[in-house]
Amino acid sequence: MLSPIQTRRHFIKKVEFEVIEETHKDGEDEIKFSLKTQKHKNHWHVILGVKFGPIDNKSTSHFKGEIVMEGLFDIANDFPEDKVKDLVKMNGSAILYGAIREMMIILTARSNFGPLELPTIDARVFLNLNKEKKPAKKKAKKATKKKNSVDPTDKK
Repeated sequence: MLSPIQTRRHFIKKVEFEVIEETHKDGEDEIKFSLKTQKHKNHWHVILGVKFGPIDNKSTSHFKGEIVMEGLFDIANDFPEDKVKDLVKMNGSAILYGAIREMMIILTARSNFGPLELPTIDARVFLNLNKEKKPAKKKAKKATKKKNSVDPTDKK
């Protein structure tokens, strides 16, 4: 059975990427999301932006920048009309975020510092994104060769 949301296509709108040579052990990094959705004729446009980098120019990561992707999505005709916008925001954004995570690994894997893997997130964060005054934030973690696991200290 197919999902009620189907991807027509997705593409890169913007890539900004910078390597930070000097890092700080006491620094803090963050990820900020921006989201725009719009119905256009018989499909939906979703534009998801992810900014990543240091807070107050003190970074524990060696990277900062922004990646913006746009996706075009079709919604099944029999999907309840009152739930379409939430479906588009949550699932459309999750699809684009997965593509952005992959792009981040590709960009950083060839650096001297190894890959940066954006955290896996709960896609429900996108439902309330434009209702908040500040963009949603998540911490980025540098990928390690030991294991790929969830940070147990990350309190949600």
